[in-house]
Amino acid sequence: MYQEQRFSYQTFSSEYSVKDLTRTILLTAVFALFGCTQMHPAHQSGEETSVSGPYQATGFKIGEVSATDALIWTRLTRSATRVSDKQPMPIIRYRNPDTAELIEGPESLTPNVGNWESVCRYPPGTTIDTIEGAVPGAPGQVRVRFRPVNQRAWRSTEWTNVDTVRDFTRQVRLSALKPATHYEIVVEASTAENTAVSSSLEGRFRTAPLADDPASIVFAVSSCQEYRHQDAPEGGFKIYPAILELNPDFFVNTGDIVYYDRSAKNLELARWVWARMFSLPTNLAFHRQVGSYFIKADHETGLREYSTGAASDEHADGWSQEDVRPEHRYLNVVGGFLTVTTERSTGAPALILRHHDVDGNMLNEDRLVAN
Repeated sequence: MYQEQRFSYQTFSSEYSVKDLTRTILLTAVFALFGCTQMHPAHQSGEETSVSGPYQATGFKIGEVSATDALIWTRLTRSATRVSDKQPMPIIRYRNPDTAELIEGPESLTPNVGNWESVCRYPPGTTIDTIEGAVPGAPGQVRVRFRPVNQRAWRSTEWTNVDTVRDFTRQVRLSALKPATHYEIVVEASTAENTAVSSSLEGRFRTAPLADDPASIVFAVSSCQEYRHQDAPEGGFKIYPAILELNPDFFVNTGDIVYYDRSAKNLELARWVWARMFSLPTNLAFHRQVGSYFIKADHETGLREYSTGAASDEHADGWSQEDVRPEHRYLNVVGGFLTVTTERSTGAPALILRHHDVDGNMLNEDRLVAN
């Protein structure tokens, strides 16, 4: 027998990561994990100082770096490592609202497709905490110690409890920093009952220069990080160590970070999807060594997506007209353009989107009125 969870289909943004980091401006380079100068004898990179936890198996990220401030995001975990890739996966099916038949896909069904219902089943003997790649969270406290590189004195934030409602995460702001300065940091964890350090992770970042101080900047850009298409031998993606070789100032992920619409059919699965991705070896190491901009795309938001046609019918391709899927509210592989009108004719704001062919004839109209 399978454990079964049923719910009307919704796509959730992970409360502990994407939602918080969408607005995050990361202009940093995090301290290299290997082959670098040791920071503190009691806190070597990746060292876990307790066998009982809590730990930081999903790493940390550094964001919103300005000339004087930075925001540190971390999450406490029950174990020092993720669940084995040999564990089973959840089984997700979709119930056709017309026939009640359970079908295998498509994976990218969105909340805008009628009354489709997704059904998640966990194989016997498994739960959300024991499926493949799971990284269960844990309560506890965190603090951040920081100092300019090559200085002896450390500053430290207060111990702060993680938010158990937001998947055991916490954001810690560092203030009164010096502009254009390299900082070392140590993110430490402990239980809620005492402040004995149970785990510590190291990092480094550089504050932004002042607004009127010209600076040379190098950054890297990528997108479309699909978990099932990993290419690094030990797990993860080869691009991340390759990017680090170029020593960028920051990294921009322009969306499709985790493909929530594939598996995130409820909140706990959304959190599993995120933690599974960012506990991969290359991803965890990368984001401790370079800061990032995270931008949501359609696979993270579950929002409606409107496409515009090519400039001519002859150039319209890339999709088969016969390949109509449940998520398609309108599909017409032709040239043309899209117009968008905003109005408030009835008191409520409305957005009207119209597809036109190459001659300007309207082919489709979609009207969205605010509640």
